[in-house]
Amino acid sequence: MYQTLSARNDVYITPQAIIANALLQMSALELDQAVSEALAENPALEMPSPVVCPRCGTPLANGICPLCATHGRNAEIRRDEDGWWNDDSRWRTRNIPLGEEDDFDPLTLVAAETTLAEHMLEQLAPLLEPDELEIAVYITDSLDVHGFFTVPLEEAAEHLHCTQERIEAVLAKVHTIDPPGVGARSVQEGLLIQLAQLENANGYTEPARRILSECWDSFSRLSLDAIARRLRLSEDDVSETITFIGRNLNPFPANINWSGPGPRSEGGSLQPDIIVRSRPGSESKYEIEIPDSRRYRLRVNGLYQQMARDIRAGDCQATYAESEHLREHLAQARLFINCVRQRWQTLERIALALVDIQEEFLDKGYRHLRPLTRSELADIVGVHESTVGRAVANKAIMLPNNRIIPLSDLFDGSLAVKCVIEEIVLQENEALSDQKIADVLQSRGYNLARRTVAKYRDAVGIPPARVRAALKTRAWRPLWVPPEHAGAF
Repeated sequence: MYQTLSARNDVYITPQAIIANALLQMSALELDQAVSEALAENPALEMPSPVVCPRCGTPLANGICPLCATHGRNAEIRRDEDGWWNDDSRWRTRNIPLGEEDDFDPLTLVAAETTLAEHMLEQLAPLLEPDELEIAVYITDSLDVHGFFTVPLEEAAEHLHCTQERIEAVLAKVHTIDPPGVGARSVQEGLLIQLAQLENANGYTEPARRILSECWDSFSRLSLDAIARRLRLSEDDVSETITFIGRNLNPFPANINWSGPGPRSEGGSLQPDIIVRSRPGSESKYEIEIPDSRRYRLRVNGLYQQMARDIRAGDCQATYAESEHLREHLAQARLFINCVRQRWQTLERIALALVDIQEEFLDKGYRHLRPLTRSELADIVGVHESTVGRAVANKAIMLPNNRIIPLSDLFDGSLAVKCVIEEIVLQENEALSDQKIADVLQSRGYNLARRTVAKYRDAVGIPPARVRAALKTRAWRPLWVPPEHAGAF
């Protein structure tokens, strides 16, 4: 009997690759939760709290506050007209290698923005009974991107182990706070809640309530004649009342101060995974910052390391179970630290390549966004396409103008034409149909079909022409607008 040797090319995925890929795909908030869970589960992993400046709260570097030391003890912190710090010297530490202990988190220099949930709970606190707080937190955490509470009451009651009546009682209190209409179960209910908070203005409040409650389907279609027949009003009165609704009510409550769904929320709690800053006069026009690399100072617990050394040297007696406990937890801690560091390094490589490719976009805006696919970027960076996909997923990037956008926007070739569509709508004297917008686009060098124009128009939140004409106002704000036209909404 003979034995033969043969070569086999089996693919073996290491535990580090599995964890690193999972961490790379996480958003900043998900990573924060993963780090917190790892710290809670593994005593060999620790993250010491940094020593902060007692005056401004900035982490100290070598015992010195990078902020106060730069500006002087009594100096005021100022920003230039573009929102950037006047003194650029404080960012000179960003070339320190990853893992350096004597560093600080630059996000501490950015004013923390209040989330919608926090804004609501601050107002609800004096209105709630002690046993209602848990329900209120559940409601605020369950709101969708537009500020609606869409969880069925049966499901919420089962989750909270309470009656539906108690949830409805807390919802009634939610409906009295700012922003008006938040916590509604539908657009119709949200508009009626807002209307109830308005004082009788020019005699339009009662007709508006009747239109919203009795003629919702006709109102949704903006069928003025149907509303007029149902309520026995003139079409002029109906038109004026609908204009009143458009000017005074918001169909999406959260969009008043927290506009746009998901990662397009620029005024909300979105946390950037990558920060791009301009460096005038330097060799490179832009530089990147990975905030996580400064925020998480993970390290292996020194006591666990010393105990492991003592056991190996025979200076400490330990059972097999104790030795295995030390070994496993130390290995897991080192593995997790390496995977988190690998996430930073991968994001940094991808961010540097993106800044180099999209420099004209950073200079001039969306209309100069270069077409780019994840596969093309993977070839440039020298990684697998799936790695780029994981790195881009659920990530946000802060641009030099302080705007935070989804990282995936840098791969969206349609953004340039969406920007042009918004400009056309902003400049129209009368509401243009989708076909007329397509004609204007064609004159500007964009050959799009009417259906494509309609799809892009819906994507950025611009209503159809008949809605814009009937409302006679820009009551529905697009999800984003070109900076030069931001004041128009």
